[in-house]
Amino acid sequence: MDSVEDFILEYPYQNTRELMQLMHQLLLDSIPHICYDIKWKVPYYTYNRGFCFMNPKPDRLILGLMNGAEMTDPHGLLEGGQKLVRHYISRKAEDIYKPEFLELLMEAVVINESK
Repeated sequence: MDSVEDFILEYPYQNTRELMQLMHQLLLDSIPHICYDIKWKVPYYTYNRGFCFMNPKPDRLILGLMNGAEMTDPHGLLEGGQKLVRHYISRKAEDIYKPEFLELLMEAVVINESK
């Protein structure tokens, strides 16, 4: 696969493919100068440095936030216990547009800008 767009279009599970399209567009619209490519066989985004990745599954989309462990997450939306990365799981389009998630995304931008 040559691009993130190809990866998304070729993903076999329609619901997750639609979630990836929405998340990809949200990232592009919300974060000026974000860059993206395929890395480790998944869509990977950088903003000043590693920012996030999309890990699609047949029934959900996992967005891995590279500095998720540093985030406040007051609504308990993030999962995972890795040293740095935390995951946000979307099962439907409404999950991507939750105000609480959009707040987390902007917090992640601030964290990346501070490093």
